[in-house]
Amino acid sequence: MRAAETAARLVIDLQATGAVSRRGPRVIGGHLALGVVHHARGAIDAAVDEYHPEMGLRSSIDRAQATRLLLEVDQRLALAHARAGRLADAERHLLLAAAWASAFTSWLVAHDPDLTGLG
Repeated sequence: MRAAETAARLVIDLQATGAVSRRGPRVIGGHLALGVVHHARGAIDAAVDEYHPEMGLRSSIDRAQATRLLLEVDQRLALAHARAGRLADAERHLLLAAAWASAFTSWLVAHDPDLTGLG
């Protein structure tokens, strides 16, 4: 678990510099990964606190990357809130995750030539 936390913190540092991966998209996911570490340790409120900064990146990354990120963040927030017994919050984030999944699928069908005519 210590290695996962170290790796997540390294990604957070890269995010802060606006680093770009070799494939082009901006480096994201550090806060999400650290939140998963906190969740696994049972530190649910710390996990929730880590997930929120990741959502602030959506304006600085491309639409597909942002939609996928928001989908995963809302899924993780739903899990954390459910584990903490905050079921109304969990349900709200599940509904948001379902909307992001639909939005990402629609974007993918519209932009991937292999999927032309499907969906």
